[in-house]
Amino acid sequence: MEFRLPPLCLALFLLPVYLFPAGILIALVYLGMCYQLWYIPAFLLGLFLVNQLVKRLGMVWTGVITFLLYCWGLIETYSAYLDTTSLLKGYQLYSNLFFTARNGLFYTPIFIYMGYYLYDHFHAQTFRIHRWQKLALAFGLLCLEGIIIFQHEGIDKNFFFLLPFVTVYLVNACLRSSFLKSYDLQYLKQMSIALYFSHPIFIEWARYGFSSLPLSYPDRGKLIFVTALFGSHLFGVAMLWVRERREKQKIPSNGEELDKITNQ
Repeated sequence: MEFRLPPLCLALFLLPVYLFPAGILIALVYLGMCYQLWYIPAFLLGLFLVNQLVKRLGMVWTGVITFLLYCWGLIETYSAYLDTTSLLKGYQLYSNLFFTARNGLFYTPIFIYMGYYLYDHFHAQTFRIHRWQKLALAFGLLCLEGIIIFQHEGIDKNFFFLLPFVTVYLVNACLRSSFLKSYDLQYLKQMSIALYFSHPIFIEWARYGFSSLPLSYPDRGKLIFVTALFGSHLFGVAMLWVRERREKQKIPSNGEELDKITNQ
């Protein structure tokens, strides 16, 4: 059976009152409050861990350690192929206590390390030559890995062995792309922030609103996905429009600036 965590913003209400402080602390620094909001504490913890490892052990050993930590999370993805092994039994003992390896200790450090590695070797031939071909090869292998993984359900599908490599080659190709440099992508950056923080609200609204519909669980999930997708997007557009309008109102016109100068 696939392992899913309930949104922490709802699970907190199931706790006794005296456990609320501990639940909020765990949600903020470990699991995240709701859905993909776990990325924030995971990134901060992973960033701290990688910085300390690089400072004390250097880049080589940091790469080895972050890779091994990521491999621990791979056990849940390949659990169907590791049945009856001591690795799976060890991971199940861990997950019974800490819920998931999708956190700042096992998941994010390798991606942060890859970013550091790309920065240090940006002008090396590894990233400078045949960058799109390498990205296509890595992505093709990732798709092949996905076909192998999804043959069986397993515990969960958060970790993919080739995902860090695809990510670093994708970032490298985008940074070197003259096509992307010709566009101002600041709007997409702002929109991504609005979508990130608003989408849990629309997921929960849609889940509650569609709970009484006579639909199967997969069909209801698709409807919730589409509703949350369009709802959060419209919300992001509206928020950026309001922000842009307020910024324009703060900028004085040329006539107002001239009046200020002449009145001085």
